Amino acid sequence: MRVAGVTTIEQANHYLETEFLPWVNETLAVAPANPDDAHRALEKQHDLAAILSHVESRHVNNDYTIQFEGKIYQIARKDIRPGLRCATVRVEKRRDGSIAVRFRDR
Repeated sequence: MRVAGVTTIEQANHYLETEFLPWVNETLAVAPANPDDAHRALEKQHDLAAILSHVESRHVNNDYTIQFEGKIYQIARKDIRPGLRCATVRVEKRRDGSIAVRFRDR
């Protein structure tokens, strides 16, 4: 964009729409070998929020707490399962900012 003399956002948008994108579409675009839509619908077992989250592993302490991003989280008494103490759990930071913790399939 520097070579094109673009200095503002408005000029950049105009350049992209009138020059760059048409060049990309003419030069680099390739027609698909099969024009059929290959997308599939999500099934029941697919949890899109979990799939699109940032995931880290954490160790559960003896008092059923985990540490994540400088905070200590207490696992609710109703969510305690056999084998959870000292286990490794999956901590998911969701796109909406919420935190989810998974132990096995729960």
